[in-house]
Amino acid sequence: MKLENRNKSFILVGNVSYIHETFPTNRKKIGLQIKGSTDIKSLPIAFVRKLAIELAEKYEIYLIHHTNNYEIQGKNIINTCGKFSVSENIALLTKLDCCITMDSGVLWMAHVANCPVLTILGPTRESERLTLHPQYPQKAKSINIAEELVGCKPCFETKQYCKGKINCMRNFDYDNLIKLIKIKINEILGE
Repeated sequence: MKLENRNKSFILVGNVSYIHETFPTNRKKIGLQIKGSTDIKSLPIAFVRKLAIELAEKYEIYLIHHTNNYEIQGKNIINTCGKFSVSENIALLTKLDCCITMDSGVLWMAHVANCPVLTILGPTRESERLTLHPQYPQKAKSINIAEELVGCKPCFETKQYCKGKINCMRNFDYDNLIKLIKIKINEILGE
C-alpha cells in the first residue's frame, strides 16, 4: 500500500483508510490530542483550537481523541476524533512526525508507537510520564505549565497548591505556551 502520492495525503490505519485530498504531502504531520484523561490534565478547548490553527499554518495537524464531540476545523487540520480504535490510533501515531499530548492514554500510545512526543503537563512530572518513552529525552519532551508558566508545583492531582483552582492547566498565558510549544516542536523535528 502507498502511504503518499503527490496530490493526496494518506494515512492508512488498520482496516481504515483515511484520505484527505487537499493537503500538500511535503508538510510534516503532527498529532494533537484534544483532551487529557481528566479535567485536571486537560488544556482548555479554546487553547487547543488556537494551537491547532496556528500549527496548521506550517504542518498537517491530526486531531486525536476517542470521542468526536469536538469541532475544530480549518485548513490543514484533519479531525480523526472518534474515528479510530485504540490500535488504529497507535497505527496512526506510527505515521506522524510528532504528537502533542497531555497526560493521558494518547501519551502512552505514543510510547508504544515510538512516535516523537511533546507532552503538556500540569499536575504531573516529566519523570513520572516520559522517561519510559523509547526516544526520551531527545524526541520525547515536555512542558510543565505549573512550573514554567504558573509558578506552582506539580501536585499529582491533589490540587494542594492551588486549592482546587487547577491553575496549572487553566490560568496561563496562551501565547507564551504556544511559543514554548513551537520551540520544543522545532527541537524534536530538528528544524
